[in-house]
Amino acid sequence: MSSIPYNVENGNEISNSVSNFMKEFQIGQLLFKCNAKKVKGIPLIEVFRYLFCLTFSDRSMYMQRKTGVFDDSFCKNTIYCFLNNPKIN
Repeated sequence: MSSIPYNVENGNEISNSVSNFMKEFQIGQLLFKCNAKKVKGIPLIEVFRYLFCLTFSDRSMYMQRKTGVFDDSFCKNTIYCFLNNPKIN
């Protein structure tokens, strides 16, 4: 069974498409209305954009961190705190 190699250009294309989608449909404002807010640090929309891109990528967050593809400025605990926050509707 052969594996599909990760293509960095494809990852950038997905990221650009997701960013355009989020701007067009004002996802940041929808997150704010759903009580998704951050007090300090990385903007919430960046964390959400990463998670949204992750669904369309061919690697998990673990494998991205292990292979060095993960280059965002936040750590995995930021993502886990976002996903486990009970105040977000």
